[in-house]
Amino acid sequence: MADNVDKLAQDVACAVRAEVDFYKSTRVVTDDDLLASCADNLRIALNSLQEGAAFDTSPAVATGSRRAAAGVPLPAVMDAYRIGSYRLWDAVVDIATEKRGVSRDMMIEATRRIWRFQNVYTDAMTSAHREQTMHQVLEDEAERAALTEALLDGRHITDYSVWEVAQLLRLPLSGPYIVIAAECPTVGKQALPGISPKLRAVDIFSAWRLLPDIQVGIAQIASEPKRDTMLELIERQAIKRVGVSPQFDELTDTAQALRYARVAMNARCSKNGGVTVFDDSVLAVAAVSAPEITKKVATVILGQFDDLPSEEKDVLINTFRAWLANQGSAANAAAQLHVHPNTVRHRLRRIEARTGRSLAVPDQLAELCLAFAVRENMPAP
Repeated sequence: MADNVDKLAQDVACAVRAEVDFYKSTRVVTDDDLLASCADNLRIALNSLQEGAAFDTSPAVATGSRRAAAGVPLPAVMDAYRIGSYRLWDAVVDIATEKRGVSRDMMIEATRRIWRFQNVYTDAMTSAHREQTMHQVLEDEAERAALTEALLDGRHITDYSVWEVAQLLRLPLSGPYIVIAAECPTVGKQALPGISPKLRAVDIFSAWRLLPDIQVGIAQIASEPKRDTMLELIERQAIKRVGVSPQFDELTDTAQALRYARVAMNARCSKNGGVTVFDDSVLAVAAVSAPEITKKVATVILGQFDDLPSEEKDVLINTFRAWLANQGSAANAAAQLHVHPNTVRHRLRRIEARTGRSLAVPDQLAELCLAFAVRENMPAP
């Protein structure tokens, strides 16, 4: 058989190309590469079979590494090895049938060595394939993390076009995109573990970066329903505050969007549980955007509350928030607070008297809403 190894290698290569779907439908592995690999593996295998020595698995290791680097799936390579072993066994049977003097014991020993060869070679190839695949995954993740961080920092990525960055991050080239900033429970611990594959399962592409205090993600949102699905998924998983930026169309605007997401994360808004969406929480976002100024605004407007007993002050504040939450309906606010509607109206009049601002005048109502939002997000000492 060793004298005819080239013909045997040609038979194996043709069988692999014809019988294994991956090799049949692609030319990732060229015909010359496939034939050379078959010949190398068979030649060393036949030498080991003839001498009964330990198998030299270096060709199998080389094949596993090369195929993983080329993106050939492991099951396809294993199928190729299975076909090679069967063809080798068929050749042994043909010789034993044609030639006299091949004893039963000799056939049993040949069979034992061939199937041992298949196990040893397949194991060596599989280990090399998995090791190379893991190495590539780690390299890809490191590169993706660096690119994600560069986008979030607003650094100019000179070596890549925007299209290449999107490809490397596995993001669609066109937006709209959003940035998510999630507060970490402890330093260096993920705020939303496993979030990328969960989003991918609902056809939302994203790239994530873990910073010391927050976990940050860039996601493409193709439609409003996708946005709602993402918010629901994040809300279910979030254990700390999460902020979501407004939508943007260019990846080069990611750094600005991160600033908006951080502001939203620092605001308190009950519309989406622990998730605050910049677009949906304008008052809360405005309240924390310029803390020194907005604190002063709140003090000017609500300073007359500070001399009230804390319990009484809380009653008035909660009443105002309930009235706002119920779109200015005293009856609905009363039902929420379990009091009479006239009690709500009386408390609102007290707020007007204390602040000198009327709920019926739009700009004065807006000032009250902002002041109460500031106190909710940044309580007074």
